[in-house]
Amino acid sequence: MIYLSSKSQYLLQKAEHVIFAISMILNIISIFCLIKETPPHQVKVRKYLLMTQIAVIVTSVYMDILLEPVPLLPALAGICTALLCRAGIPPHTALVCNSVSYIKRRYSNSDSGQYCKRKTYSSPNRIYQSPYNLGWALERGPFFIHGRTPVIMFFLTIAIVVVNGALILFISIFFHMFYVLQRDKSRSRATISKIRRSLFTLFIQVQIDTMPTKNTHNIDSLHEYPHTLDSEANLSIFSLMILHPLVHNIILLGITPTYRAIIISFPRKCR
Repeated sequence: MIYLSSKSQYLLQKAEHVIFAISMILNIISIFCLIKETPPHQVKVRKYLLMTQIAVIVTSVYMDILLEPVPLLPALAGICTALLCRAGIPPHTALVCNSVSYIKRRYSNSDSGQYCKRKTYSSPNRIYQSPYNLGWALERGPFFIHGRTPVIMFFLTIAIVVVNGALILFISIFFHMFYVLQRDKSRSRATISKIRRSLFTLFIQVQIDTMPTKNTHNIDSLHEYPHTLDSEANLSIFSLMILHPLVHNIILLGITPTYRAIIISFPRKCR
């Protein structure tokens, strides 16, 4: 059986709002730094970083304010209590719109396979027929529940393999670059050290949109396989995924020396 008390649901959503508010402040700082303070040697990747930052903002607003889903994992179901659902838009329709935008955003990172088409059911009969006993969810507002078919399971498994394979390949390329740099005898140690730091910063910046929550996405994918994780474990994983925009901005601002220096010097300028 899956059950989430009203108090737990309230606390989860309030925590999501607090994290959203903090993330939006950091988003503004990140956008300013990317536009005004990007170092000359990183101008070529600034456009990509700006697009990623805008995608993070749009997704955060959509999920945390307009949609605000409460997952009922390991069942492929959830509750929606935010603005879109209150306006009468079916929860599964709102989720499909977000999934499409998410796929477009991830396409350049080879993550587009993370989501696949699912047949959606919103009939109360489907809720009562669920082996997870989700009848109580009808009292919490609009809900959604997805069917589980062999075709979906097959494509999900392929997607997990492809996505993680692409990630491993990408990391291997950077490791190879570090190895070649380490073997280079034509440069001084000081120069090699500077190049290594710059390369490491670039690696984190390029992968910042996927690395903070990649492991949680991989673990959370297991909810497609029944009885792998219980509802408490899945809810904990979802709570970690809510932190993605916050972690994204902290890493971006912290890993880039120029941005970090601006933030540190700001209190001094205000005195």
